[in-house]
Amino acid sequence: MTLPRYLVNFNSKEICKEIFDVIIIGSGIAGVYTALCLPDNLKIAILTKEEIHISNSVLAQGGIAVSLGKEDSPDLHFKDTISAGAGLCNEETVMVLVKNAEANIKQLCTYGVSFDKEDEGNLKLTREAAHSKKRIVHAGDATGKEVCDTLVDLVRKKNNVRIYEKVTVVDILTKDNLCKGVLVLRDGKLSVYLSNAVVCAAGGFGQVYQNTTNPDVATGDGVAMAYRAGAQLMDLEFIQFHPTVLFHPQNKSFLISEAVRGEGGILRNIHGERFMPKIHELAELAPRDIVARAIFDELQNTQADHVYLDITFKDKSYLQTRFPTIFKTCFDYGIDISKDFIPVAPAEHYCMGGIKTDYRGRTSIEGLFACGEAACNGIHGANRLASNSLLEGLVFGKNVADQIKKMVPIKEESKFEENYHIKRENKQINLENMKQ
Repeated sequence: MTLPRYLVNFNSKEICKEIFDVIIIGSGIAGVYTALCLPDNLKIAILTKEEIHISNSVLAQGGIAVSLGKEDSPDLHFKDTISAGAGLCNEETVMVLVKNAEANIKQLCTYGVSFDKEDEGNLKLTREAAHSKKRIVHAGDATGKEVCDTLVDLVRKKNNVRIYEKVTVVDILTKDNLCKGVLVLRDGKLSVYLSNAVVCAAGGFGQVYQNTTNPDVATGDGVAMAYRAGAQLMDLEFIQFHPTVLFHPQNKSFLISEAVRGEGGILRNIHGERFMPKIHELAELAPRDIVARAIFDELQNTQADHVYLDITFKDKSYLQTRFPTIFKTCFDYGIDISKDFIPVAPAEHYCMGGIKTDYRGRTSIEGLFACGEAACNGIHGANRLASNSLLEGLVFGKNVADQIKKMVPIKEESKFEENYHIKRENKQINLENMKQ
């Protein structure tokens, strides 16, 4: 039998062990929502290599796509998703996404997420690029933070969930294509956390790129450890660049939300000329890949390093209310978006590829599940439709939880015990460096 390939030498019989019913790697919306969808009688561990509030999900500004309007439908949402993905989406999983959107948004409302509402109490909807209808629910321009803060507060109150912060998951443990748990580095020491159900929700790998909207933690750990464990990967070549990221000497990673263009924002080149209408019939609301390439072409043609986003025709008080985070951040850099054009340029934003799963979140390794940006079930194709990312974490996080509910927990340590001692001829990896 070929032994699994692990990064470091260890012997599970000689180091500290803990046993859980479910282990969740990652603390973004996918991981935390999965935990909340699991029964209270399961012992759950959430492992995150920084503090629980640090994730890509928290940085998501625009909102969550859901077909709620009278003129909208899951079928239209389906068509827009397929179109944005250049026809390379898995239609089965896209249909699962759009048909389960409303139920999961209602669940967030039940949890207490404060989405923006109309005067009559209905959820306020806006439009973003490549959407044919207004279908984005939002909380100002900090939707991800509002959702994640609410979910994290709830999961902290659950007695059956233990949250381990500043813990590095080194490897996923497997034997005979069965997931057995994870090897972790905690407080400078290796430990084995055992479980027959592990959920990888560790996010993407945006930090591979020099300019990215992703936080420092987005280094692709989850995808890499799943690959070492023998899991199949998919669509790693499909990387999304967000068209409008702040271009300022002090900040080239702050996202200027898709919603700014959804509210009428216009792209202008360095000479102040609008250029998107000649590129695509949807102009600034074309799919992200088209807008990003159009901006890149303008940069080449004008020998500039940025273009401008113009929302100055909107009233200042409106902008402060609709985009409070963007308004304040830009203002802190000397840009009054009610008077000044916003300098922007494309930057890496999202990984469409990842650990291959089906629509239930199952990987090619029994007992190993994946959801969120770390996973790839084909819903995004070659290019993710705006505001489908948080929705993905919700829909497929719940699907993973539903699958785990069907598993029989194995609590006896003897049934988990395996000797994972691996001798390596090459120099052992420095554990201190792994904490960086």
